[in-house]
Amino acid sequence: MKTLFGLVRLLTFQLAICQFFRLLFILLSPARFDFTLIIGSMWTGLAFDLGVSLLVVFLVLFIQLIVSRLTQNAQNKVLTVALFILILIQALASLGDIILYKYWDSIFSIRAYPYLKNIGEMLKNVSWINGLFAIFFLALTSFIFHYSLKYLDFKKVGSSPWYGRVFILLILMPISFLVLRGGFREIPRNQSDAFFCDHRTYNMAAINSTWNFFNVLVENQKFLETNPYRKLSEDIVLHRIHEIQTLGQSKDVKLFNFQGNPNIVLITLEGVSAEVLKLHNRDSSYMPFLESLIDSSYYFANAYAVGSRTEQGLGALLSGSLATPYNSLTDNVSALSDLPSIVSTMKDRKYDTRFVFGGNVEFANMLAYLTEIGFDTIIDILNFSKEKQLQSLGVPDEYLFQELIVQYRKMKSPFFLHTLTLSTHEPFDIPKLKIYSSERKMYLQSVTYLDKQLQNFFTAVRQDKKFKNTLFVIISDHSHKMPNDCDIASKERYHIPLLFYSHGLNSSFRGYKDSLLFAQQNLPATLSYLLNWKEKNYLKFSRNHFSDMNRYSISAFVNGYLYQTDTSAISYDYVWRPYDTTNQDLVMQHSYPQAILQYLADQIRGVRSIKEK
Repeated sequence: MKTLFGLVRLLTFQLAICQFFRLLFILLSPARFDFTLIIGSMWTGLAFDLGVSLLVVFLVLFIQLIVSRLTQNAQNKVLTVALFILILIQALASLGDIILYKYWDSIFSIRAYPYLKNIGEMLKNVSWINGLFAIFFLALTSFIFHYSLKYLDFKKVGSSPWYGRVFILLILMPISFLVLRGGFREIPRNQSDAFFCDHRTYNMAAINSTWNFFNVLVENQKFLETNPYRKLSEDIVLHRIHEIQTLGQSKDVKLFNFQGNPNIVLITLEGVSAEVLKLHNRDSSYMPFLESLIDSSYYFANAYAVGSRTEQGLGALLSGSLATPYNSLTDNVSALSDLPSIVSTMKDRKYDTRFVFGGNVEFANMLAYLTEIGFDTIIDILNFSKEKQLQSLGVPDEYLFQELIVQYRKMKSPFFLHTLTLSTHEPFDIPKLKIYSSERKMYLQSVTYLDKQLQNFFTAVRQDKKFKNTLFVIISDHSHKMPNDCDIASKERYHIPLLFYSHGLNSSFRGYKDSLLFAQQNLPATLSYLLNWKEKNYLKFSRNHFSDMNRYSISAFVNGYLYQTDTSAISYDYVWRPYDTTNQDLVMQHSYPQAILQYLADQIRGVRSIKEK
């Protein structure tokens, strides 16, 4: 009996730790405080906590059996260390969810799983504020553990005869498994079991972070065995895609007047939201130079990104690819050789192609993708001196644009020079700039810093004789939740700047603001049309913006999507944002993005040809 009392104490302590982590998750989220929902989240979360806690109790008792021949003092030390490690693992899982939710509006998921392969690079994304928080969080957990030890009594845990403890272990093993699984029901416990209210944050909080982490590891292994988005029949999928992919007639639009093939400079801004421009926020401009370029450019006022990750944006800009909530075509290294790209068109036309980045280009398979699609030269952090590697992720944009100026001046026409900026990425640790506790202030400061580097770049290259025959395309890889801390499923969360700036832009189009919906993946097809290139080296979802096609954009976020047309915007989260399936009009609207995701997932899995027309 003493062993049982000891184990019950341990179980109670473990459950209390789980609730403590849950409470911190809620208090540190931007959700409005609601005592009733907090209680609801804690109660709903007990079902997740109990499985994890029973497993902890099982492991502690199992370890006690192994070390039972040691002295009581030695046993206490071993069990204390073992329990602390188990608590620390849970603390790290909870810490990860708290920080992930801050940036992705989601806890750990299959979308985040690939980044574990490069944990060192991922940790560089952590700001000093989050770093201090992590230290405080782990220190607080250690403090609570230390002062709770006197409540626990490891002596009682080992007080029963060995066969009694073995019997308890044999009982605990199946019980722990069943509780983790959710009992004998047909479908095992999953994230949807935490859905107890209409408030996303409190539902998320109900999920035990440790349970979720290991559940994702298991789910990831079987993720591509079946299509996770299969909701429609194959006939309906093909029919829906045929409807929305209707190309329509191209319009007779002549934006540019170049001598032969122009040089192209594609400047991809890291995570810059269109909402930082006064044109969109009606408040103030945080990028005054970029705003001044708009006045002499062709500007797409309603451009939207395909997702919220850099590799998704690059795939859209160069290959015309779309992304699913969890992955994209560029995630599958074995499929990269089949991916078309507008870079191929340029190489066929004798373009010199270069990619310049101040960070690690190996992150998220970017190096494999950029190499496979045929860039002649790839410059990244390894090509910059150590003295210039002053940010945790790499080289500040100041030095990036200095290198870009050098490359621009020495490249021979025609050329394609593509750069990806870095300093507007978390943790915004730009040397010599102020440090704020506000993430919003840090982000906006980095945006203004980037704007200054853009200005320096254009001031320099305007003096080059190649400038008059160069097309500059400025666009973001994805948007950002700042400056307005927007919801992950809102339109502004994917709103990005896009402009064509060139001396060769016809005067009648300078300062023109195109209000039509522009989907990021349409850039390759649109450029090919405007430059009168007949080759179609891009995926089928890339279409010419200057046509009377059916317009849509689909932006993937963790667990769901935002789907827009000229007249509507709908969102769906496979776990947290169900829609009214009794509303047939709404069901019909959602069938289009669902058909796209089902189609894409089969391509990623290799079931459907990537080059299918």
